[in-house]
Amino acid sequence: MNFEPADAPAVSPLLHVTLDDPPTLLIHGDQDGLVNISHSHRMYEALHEHRVESKLIIIEGAEHGFRGAEAEQVTAAMVDWFEVHLSADN
Repeated sequence: MNFEPADAPAVSPLLHVTLDDPPTLLIHGDQDGLVNISHSHRMYEALHEHRVESKLIIIEGAEHGFRGAEAEQVTAAMVDWFEVHLSADN
């Protein structure tokens, strides 16, 4: 992303978390060289501070993007999350 540092508050999702945000699932590889895992930790903390239901899943050994067994693990986690939060029973 290219933006002026002074514009960071306008584009930072951390600064836009509110109590009415939807349940949020974060999934991050601990070997991600493109996006530091600290971003997911900080986002999770911001959601938690605002009492937004959230979950952070760290995939050990995974880089940016998921393939093979990692992709299967991530897909299963997303399906589980969606079933809980988007089910007609909720």
